[in-house]
Amino acid sequence: MARRDVPMRALAEQYGATTIPCDIIDADALDQGADAAMAALGKKNEVWDRSMALNFIATRRLTERLLPAMRRARKERVISLTGTNEIHASNPAGSAKAALTFWSKEAVSLVAIDGVILKCTALALLWSEQIRELLHAKPVQRGRFIADSIPPGRFGEPEELASVAVFLASIRAASVIDTAITVDGDMALAIC
Repeated sequence: MARRDVPMRALAEQYGATTIPCDIIDADALDQGADAAMAALGKKNEVWDRSMALNFIATRRLTERLLPAMRRARKERVISLTGTNEIHASNPAGSAKAALTFWSKEAVSLVAIDGVILKCTALALLWSEQIRELLHAKPVQRGRFIADSIPPGRFGEPEELASVAVFLASIRAASVIDTAITVDGDMALAIC
């Protein structure tokens, strides 16, 4: 899924991969699942249900719908973008994204024989509209967060994540199976 199709297609061509336009899931709706960190305990079931629906069930259902055709075509890839697997705040979205990573690893054992590989890219915070306008809108607060949480001193760029996703979808990563590659600017290290 890419909001800007042209750069993704150029990267795909560079790595010998293909892209499929995907407007089945609204990326902005998925962003809502990663609202500011919530205290998970004490949250109502509706919060957990919505987070699971946005961050796990939607991707699982879409993948399951595409799997029969992908198994017939062989040598297909599903790249799921998840959140960081490191816990730094209690958040239902984190649990849902961890479920997606686990499900992908489990499902690949069933479909790899047919040439279908499921992979995950765990990402942290990319420089995006969500960061600029919602999560870290105030420059002073944003600067403190970066200094405390991101060792390179900046948010990741969407193109950095796109490069990893396109690589994972390419023939060059054919043997990269049952793993989640983290693209988080070393945030995991900073919060441990």
